[in-house]
Amino acid sequence: MTGRLIDRFGYLLVMLSGVALIAAGAIIALSGEQLAHFWTTLILLGVGWNLAYTGSTVMIAKASAQDVRLQGAADFAIFGFVAASSLLAGALFHLADWVALNVLVLVILALASGAILVNRLLSS
Repeated sequence: MTGRLIDRFGYLLVMLSGVALIAAGAIIALSGEQLAHFWTTLILLGVGWNLAYTGSTVMIAKASAQDVRLQGAADFAIFGFVAASSLLAGALFHLADWVALNVLVLVILALASGAILVNRLLSS
């Protein structure tokens, strides 16, 4: 399904949609700590991650068509950040509270959105 969305709307718009869904999830997480907040946040995070990740995979594949080392470096960076985030999640939650973590997510998403928009401007 995500591939069809990318074919129809382009990978940059799909990536931005994914970021928007993740941001919506973080905002819902900030609004409360009831079970419904967690479930809604997890669903939005999962769908948003799928859109952002698949869109970025297409972007990297197009950019690395001439140089396969770029694909390897991108995969290494992505999975390195995922592993580090997983390992540090408990420590970050211990050092900061729920609100601080979700605000941090929103800041990171704002930076990612900026990078996506700059990419769009440069590729136009």
